[in-house]
Amino acid sequence: MKQRHARHVGILLQLRSRPWVSAAALSYRFGVDVRTIYLDIDLLSAAGLPIEPVPGRAGAYRLRAATPAAVEEPLDLDHYLSGARSREQLRRLGQRAYACQQRSRLRRLAG
Repeated sequence: MKQRHARHVGILLQLRSRPWVSAAALSYRFGVDVRTIYLDIDLLSAAGLPIEPVPGRAGAYRLRAATPAAVEEPLDLDHYLSGARSREQLRRLGQRAYACQQRSRLRRLAG
């Protein structure tokens, strides 16, 4: 498993186990720059995972609470994690999230 994909799974597990996690704590835990964590969070969010920023100076994140819109389409993180166990599946997830992010950036530039 590539380091980036393992880090994505690790970020999800950290978010599931705590009310919120700071980007600095995640960067220290995974041995990467804080900007790398910001990119990872953007990629995971673009892939459809319910991650939201926590207001404050810490630059923290948490899993979004269930809202009426989210209740219609529940996201089961256990299913996500179990479904992405192979290296190829994790690679595809990262590629889809990156492609989605790039399309969004191009739309903003064009519009």
